[in-house]
Amino acid sequence: MLRFNPIQIVEWLQDLLDSGVAHSQVELEDRLGVGRTRIGQLMRLMKLSVDTKARLRGMPGLNEYQLRSMLAERMALVAK
Repeated sequence: MLRFNPIQIVEWLQDLLDSGVAHSQVELEDRLGVGRTRIGQLMRLMKLSVDTKARLRGMPGLNEYQLRSMLAERMALVAK
């Protein structure tokens, strides 16, 4: 099974939007057969800082479960 880093996936989705292959998240949903919630979850990763995305992109084997756990821990620390 082929696996991609979640940051690579969201950058690919953003490239599809930027290049005009898809004109909106709704069009991405339709073209890729992926639900609104899923596209929204991924696209929210674009709000991470450039440095954070670069660091995460460089983590071999990073999956979405690990990424969500890392971000949840980070948010908990910020909230304290």
